[in-house]
Amino acid sequence: MPILINREENVVLELNLIKNQRFDVKKERPYFENWIPFEFILRIEDSEEYSYSKQSGATFSVEDINLLIKRIESAISLKSNKKEIVRLSWGPIENYFSLHFYETYEDNQINIELWVMMAELTEGESHGYNRGFDFVVTLDSLEKFLIGFKEQLTMLLNSVE
Repeated sequence: MPILINREENVVLELNLIKNQRFDVKKERPYFENWIPFEFILRIEDSEEYSYSKQSGATFSVEDINLLIKRIESAISLKSNKKEIVRLSWGPIENYFSLHFYETYEDNQINIELWVMMAELTEGESHGYNRGFDFVVTLDSLEKFLIGFKEQLTMLLNSVE
């Protein structure tokens, strides 16, 4: 399962692609018309948690997923090649949350800025603001997260007849 843990190990982001009744992928359709449900869990200091559960109905388009993979791969490639990461941003079309990757100027470390869209998360109970978190991850942690995420995507896409 794809888990991203910050350098201090007090921020944990879990993002799982899942197959449930909302899974809607057909090989003949373009990526932006195919939908894969996900589960999102963000834990802060073991005292705060933000989540889209398996039951929430939250989905990404396959195009959203591919763009996220490309952003992460770009951040990893730039950092691995000792090039500056000028802000790389990603957010799904449904606007559940957004991720931004940028330079730390430290070896093997990447800054992540994550914004959770509170109106989406709370189904409209809270609205008019987003909640943001800024943390540092190691290159190794980001690479492991990407591997797990890509494995889930491949498994789900291979299950389509």
